[in-house]
Amino acid sequence: MQTQSVFQFNQSSNVRTFADEKGEYWFLANDVCSILGYSNPRDAISKHCKNKGVAKRDTPTQSGKQEMTYINEPNLYRLIIKSRKPEAAAFEEWVMEEVLPTIRKTGSYIINNKL
Repeated sequence: MQTQSVFQFNQSSNVRTFADEKGEYWFLANDVCSILGYSNPRDAISKHCKNKGVAKRDTPTQSGKQEMTYINEPNLYRLIIKSRKPEAAAFEEWVMEEVLPTIRKTGSYIINNKL
């Protein structure tokens, strides 16, 4: 079964994800591209991502299910590395030092609500 989750970056940006049957996480390309400053996600994915790590998936939205593009972990790194937006450094740190190590250690990433 594939599990859908929403990770929150900097308390203002959400990254929708799902874990596939192998337990590997896939990240909604539009969410990632928005955080990294790519104005044209389709173009960014075409230029920087490898096809085998790009997949379409029905995703619940406010207006119903829509087919959206997800990228795997290696393609997430590719988009981070190619971004020139200053916020990319903070996003990279969050992904590589908090999200992915937590997933590897515990099998999931749960948002810590700090008051």
